[in-house]
Amino acid sequence: MTRAPIVQLPQKVLREKTAEVPLNAIKSPRIQDLISRMKETLAESENGVGLAAPQIGESLQIFLVSEEAEEI
Repeated sequence: MTRAPIVQLPQKVLREKTAEVPLNAIKSPRIQDLISRMKETLAESENGVGLAAPQIGESLQIFLVSEEAEEI
């Protein structure tokens, strides 16, 4: 698996309305691959505590929160 590049403004995907991911699609190979890439990207990001799919160029309603995130 390869770390995905983090998208920066002014990339259009960061301003687009995201699509819902149907429950029956979560276990699909495409979504599982996306989640794996997101996990790797978040793990390799210095000081990263969360990552949304649009930040790696996918306009979908998926986000991850790092286990390293502390409760404030």
